Amino acid sequence: FIILLISILITIGFTMLTMQGDGQSILKISAVDNEYIYQLDEDQELEIEGPIGSTHVHISGGEAYISESPCENQLCVMMGSISKPGQWAACMPNRVFISIEGGSDDQEIDVLSY
Repeated sequence: FIILLISILITIGFTMLTMQGDGQSILKISAVDNEYIYQLDEDQELEIEGPIGSTHVHISGGEAYISESPCENQLCVMMGSISKPGQWAACMPNRVFISIEGGSDDQEIDVLSY
């Protein structure tokens, strides 16, 4: 009985350790031929060069957003901030793509995913 109880506790312990992620999300920026990775817990102002100019990306309070870009329509600026794994924003004319990766496995699933 004691051996069975110990083996069950060990199994539960290993299961909890493997299912528990580190919870650390990162910001990945892809621009033309370069990729950059930044921590979301460190406030920064970044200037990413693209084919038509500089795109300004801000990291603040665990969120990232495009604050300024040389594109005409400014849709990338209007997208707002991203903070959860799976979220992204992009300036297509300047070929700058930012996305949140990593973190916990409990990402939100939107209705269109089904």
